[in-house]
Amino acid sequence: MFTWTETPLVDMWGQLRYLASSANVYSLLCGKLKSRRKLFFAESEELKLRSFEIAACIRQADEYYRAADSVSIVTQPLLQFYGAEALAKAVILANIEDKRLIDLRHHGLNTRPKTAPAVAETLNAYSNDPHAWVIEHEYAIAHDGVYPQLCRAVGDATPSNGTVFYLKELLRVIPDMATRFQRHYSEPSHCFYLSNSLEPDRDGRLRISFSSRENLEIIKQVFPEFTAQFEATADGFLSRDPIKDLPTFAACQEGTVAGRYLIRPLPCGIRESMPIIFAALFILSNVVRYKPAFWTTVIDGQATGSIAV
Repeated sequence: MFTWTETPLVDMWGQLRYLASSANVYSLLCGKLKSRRKLFFAESEELKLRSFEIAACIRQADEYYRAADSVSIVTQPLLQFYGAEALAKAVILANIEDKRLIDLRHHGLNTRPKTAPAVAETLNAYSNDPHAWVIEHEYAIAHDGVYPQLCRAVGDATPSNGTVFYLKELLRVIPDMATRFQRHYSEPSHCFYLSNSLEPDRDGRLRISFSSRENLEIIKQVFPEFTAQFEATADGFLSRDPIKDLPTFAACQEGTVAGRYLIRPLPCGIRESMPIIFAALFILSNVVRYKPAFWTTVIDGQATGSIAV
C-alpha cells in the first residue's frame, strides 16, 4: 500500500500495527483483505499458525523500535537491528511458503572469520587488532538463517555462505545515502538519480537518462560497460542494440524518500535496498554490542567524522 504523507513513520506503523492482529494477517494472506499481493495461501489451520507468528513478529518489532526511540545512538543501532530482524521474519513468513518461524533461529549473518575461508586470515588479523579497527571496514559474513531467506523473499540474489559484506560498500549502494556518501568520502556512490522510466524506445533500444546533477564521466567509471554496450547521449546512454531489460551489471531502485536510481549491485548480485540496509544494521549492531569502546570513539569522532554518515 502506497500513501502520500508528510509523516511516513507514523503512517507506516499505523499500517503495520493493523497487522499486529493475527486475524488481519490471516485475511491478508488468504486474499480476503484487499491488497496488491500476488501470493495467496489456502485457508487452513497452518495459515492460522503462520498468521499468529507474523503478528507476533510485528508486535515485537514495534516494541524494539519504540525502545530505540527512547535511547541515544550509543545503543540505538542494536535495538533497531532486532526490530528490523523481527520485521524481516514477518516478510519471510508472508512470502515463502516452505518457511516457518522455527526455521529462522539464526541471523543469517555472522562475524566469524572461519566461515569465510577465502579471506579468513585477513579477517582474523583485523578482528584481533583493535588498532586496525575502522568503522568502514567492519563486516558481516553470509550464512544460513534470516538473511538469505530475506533476500529470497524480496526476489533478490541469494548470497552463498561465506560472502563477505563490508559496511562502506553497503553504504555505497543505498540510494538515499548517495549524496552524503560522495560528499563525505570523496568517492563515487554506486547510485545515480534517473530522469526517465527506463523503457525501450520505438526501435527497442534502451535509453537511460540521468538527472542534470549527475556527472556522466563518473557514471562511466562505475559502469564501464556503458562505453562498450551503449552510445553516449547528452544526458545518459542509449543501447547500441535492442534490449528489453537492464543488463545484469545495473539495476533500478526506488529511494525511500523520493526518486528512481540506477545502482550497481553488490558483487554477489544483491541489489535490493532492504537486504542491503539489513546487513548494514547487523554490522552496526555488532559493533555496538561487542566493541563498545570502539563505538564510543566513532560516536565522539576521535578518528573520523563517519558517525555523521
